[in-house]
Amino acid sequence: MKFLRVFICRPVFTSVTVLMAIVLGVYSYLNLGIALVPDVDIPVISVTTTYLGAGPSEIELLVSKPIEDAVSQVEGVKRIRSYSLEGISFVVVEFEYDINISEATMDVSNRVKAISGTLPEDSKDPITEKFDINAFPFMTIAISSNLPPEYAFDIVEDRIQRRLTQLQGLARAEIIGGLKREIHVYLDPVELHQYQISPDKIIQVLQRNNFNDPSGHIVQGRKELSVRVLGEVEDPLELENIRIPLHGSTSIRLGDIGKVADTTEERRGYARYEGKEAILLDCIATPGSNIVEVSDRIKEELEDIKLLLPEGFEVTITDDISTFVRESIRNVFRDMVVGILLTGLVLFLFLQRISLTFVVAVAMPTAIISTFIPMFVSGITMNMMSTLGIAISVGILVNNSILVLENIYRYREMGEGPFEASEKGTADIALSVFSTTATNLGVFIPVVFMKGIAGQFLRDFALTIVFATFFSLWVAMTLTPMVAARIRYGSKPSVFSQKATAWWSWMYDKFDKAHDILVRKAIDSRYLTLALFLFAFIASLFLLPMLGTEFIPRVDRGLMEISMELSSASSLSYTEEVTEAVEKHVRSLPGVAAIEVAVGGSRADVGVNQSRLRIILSDDPRRPTSFALAEQLREYFKMIPDVNASITASVSGGGSPGKPIQILVSGENIEELNKIASQVVATMRSVRGVVDVDTNWRLGRPEFQVIPEPWRLGILGVSVKDVADTVRNYITGKKAGVFRLEGREYDILTLLDPGHISQMSDVEEFPVATSAGFVPLSSMSEFTHGVGPTSILRSDRTRAITIEGDVNGRSVGSAFEEIQVKLKEVTLPRGYRFSYAGEVEDIKENFYYLFVAFAMAIVLTFLMIAAILESYIYAFIIMVTLPLSAIGVLPFLYITNTAISLYGLLGVVMLVGLVVNNAIVIIDYAEKKRKEGVSPREAIREACSVRLRPIVMADLTSIIAMIPLALGEGAGGPYRAPMAIVVIGGLLAGGTLALFVVPPVYGILHRRTWHDDG
Repeated sequence: MKFLRVFICRPVFTSVTVLMAIVLGVYSYLNLGIALVPDVDIPVISVTTTYLGAGPSEIELLVSKPIEDAVSQVEGVKRIRSYSLEGISFVVVEFEYDINISEATMDVSNRVKAISGTLPEDSKDPITEKFDINAFPFMTIAISSNLPPEYAFDIVEDRIQRRLTQLQGLARAEIIGGLKREIHVYLDPVELHQYQISPDKIIQVLQRNNFNDPSGHIVQGRKELSVRVLGEVEDPLELENIRIPLHGSTSIRLGDIGKVADTTEERRGYARYEGKEAILLDCIATPGSNIVEVSDRIKEELEDIKLLLPEGFEVTITDDISTFVRESIRNVFRDMVVGILLTGLVLFLFLQRISLTFVVAVAMPTAIISTFIPMFVSGITMNMMSTLGIAISVGILVNNSILVLENIYRYREMGEGPFEASEKGTADIALSVFSTTATNLGVFIPVVFMKGIAGQFLRDFALTIVFATFFSLWVAMTLTPMVAARIRYGSKPSVFSQKATAWWSWMYDKFDKAHDILVRKAIDSRYLTLALFLFAFIASLFLLPMLGTEFIPRVDRGLMEISMELSSASSLSYTEEVTEAVEKHVRSLPGVAAIEVAVGGSRADVGVNQSRLRIILSDDPRRPTSFALAEQLREYFKMIPDVNASITASVSGGGSPGKPIQILVSGENIEELNKIASQVVATMRSVRGVVDVDTNWRLGRPEFQVIPEPWRLGILGVSVKDVADTVRNYITGKKAGVFRLEGREYDILTLLDPGHISQMSDVEEFPVATSAGFVPLSSMSEFTHGVGPTSILRSDRTRAITIEGDVNGRSVGSAFEEIQVKLKEVTLPRGYRFSYAGEVEDIKENFYYLFVAFAMAIVLTFLMIAAILESYIYAFIIMVTLPLSAIGVLPFLYITNTAISLYGLLGVVMLVGLVVNNAIVIIDYAEKKRKEGVSPREAIREACSVRLRPIVMADLTSIIAMIPLALGEGAGGPYRAPMAIVVIGGLLAGGTLALFVVPPVYGILHRRTWHDDG
């Protein structure tokens, strides 16, 4: 290979290419984005519509259904779900993965706009958004003060939120909690009835008498003056002086039929941090931004903002995911450094020369740093998957250089000079190096083209390893032989090296002799050897049902969340009382550093009977795990009546939101659905390890129902809509303009004086404008008390109920399998069906895609080996080692109590390229010897003997490089551990199989010429 001579004989040229790669690699690394997970384009679009004052049933009928009908006509729709809650509608549209989601978003938006005119007049314009997996709060800030809540809210909005959202990389900062200032015009129903004035008329008068208008301009010679009509009030109380025209030419002051109050919006919830009422800011980064840098910018900006805040303001960062990401990346590089040092130690033990160890110590960092160049060019961020790819690559990166270096060392021992040994040794092993590189690439190409969420999620991982593999080949064929040719060492190791490695040399000599004896016996007893390994393979398969499955490993990130729901009739004050009691108990638990609370409607999708506690745990390594604390809290909640609590103790690195097990029961009749859902709840609660089981259906919300009488409405010339609008205007209120002050706008709301609706009977006397004048509501309606749902779920345009459950103490997959068996005993009426969501759906769908990628990897690897060795037969012999690697993988998973997860299966896919490498090296050498005239028996025996050291060195260095990852220590460690465990088990088995299974199979193939020479 002439090109090798170029790199070996021209050290400056070689070093310059390496230095250029290092410089570009460092630059690329410094400019890479940083995120928790890869940028996954999930084909999900949401349509959110707010309709204040409407109940779930009205939201379903008037908002959700029309939107469902509209978006169902969009091409590529896979599933439609709608959530109708009090005052808000969520319609979630899921598309097939091959749909262009940007075009689909535009299509959905246009369809919704086309039917927006048919939606209720008082509803706000629907908001269409594309789902972004990284659009979750990466930082939460709590702000507390001693000012009145409405003034504190203004300061937070003006001085904190607006300044933060101007920072580069921050998409938005959402406010949770607090109270907005609002101007209320409280109307007296008696006066309205007396003067025959409707609320709508008052709104019109306010809108027409409280505004400024630029009315044009006047030219006076050289000057031009603008003319403006200034009609806006400067003080809210001045609104009382606005005149309401009556019949004829008379009018009356607004203050005579009502009163103006400078107050706040109705409190439907609040937020609290560390026992103090607070306003929370959830910070969301822009896609592809470096959240570590964004976090640093926010912290710097907050320091400046604190200097401008009034006395008494406290600003605290309660949660910062960038810290977890920063530590995860730091731990990856820590594990890499430890892996490199351990690899160097192994090489020193084998080669007994510190100078030769230096060669690989230079080659590995060069390949790693160079990998950042294509990562930067292709837009890959430093995330959980790409950093995992870099960490896993350490074992791959060293293999090629070890094969080359060991062969060069062997030629040096045979008496060749440094330059000749470097050239001949590299050329001799080149086919094996190219083969192992090709198999590694063949494995990850199918992963790059995988479908589903897993395909996008794993793309960064696969591409990172592909890039690293290319650079490892480049370094092994250029830098390694160049440096090896210039290293001078004696024929014998130094005295220090001999003493330092004496124990290892003694052990390896014993191992070498034992290996030679075992290989001879395996060759002589070919069928018995294969039978023994086949038996071990079958025995290992019995461990498979004991492992369980999960989509993503669960991680204790020092953060817990408790979601509580009281009975539907609970008031905000009662919810607050119960939440405070729970907060007090949680504060007494060990390891709790801080507590963040949100009660009631701080968000649009929760009611006053719900609350959430986010618990921040301390960094003390001796504290109980979040999972142990969750179990204590579940026992505590069993003692609290009428409280439905759900505890999240782990952080997932991807997958569907919500609890891991979600079962949907769909059908038309809600009572029948509720009956079936109750059976499913009982079934799930009977399964060991399934906790926090609940449904999303709540029937029992007390209602005071107004039932208009059609014949009376006809006589009075009133419609049902007129009645509904009037009742809503009186109770909820209607916007009548804005009050402007110092650049801010505050809504003006007209509604009935709270003193006149203290009892339900007051509603019956509401004055309603009719053709016959104003008459009480009771003259046209009947009244009754009833119950109604708090939320209504629809799946694929049919009503549905979701039953959710978490899993503790076992894998999600094993628990779900048991649930499925028991659900077969539930008889479903015609037209009703079960469907599944959450992590169980992720497992089913994405594991299928991984199995397809695994099958493609096997086929591509087989074809590549056949092409390189020019033999289908030898390719088949090499592939025999692949399924038998389960002998190492399954016991390791069982011993370490590791469930089969996305990361574990990815490790299995990796093994396709790693396990066959040893067999390739042996077959390649054996074929060279056989073609030189050596008998097949002696050729394969010599191949096993000569290639033993490079195989053991490569496998041992790869395994040792994986050990820090397999331990799963530090932030992000549990994500990396399953893959490392699988790879370690597979490499242990793969090395053994290559040495003891390949020779018997090779012997069976050449049985006719087994002992023949020549």
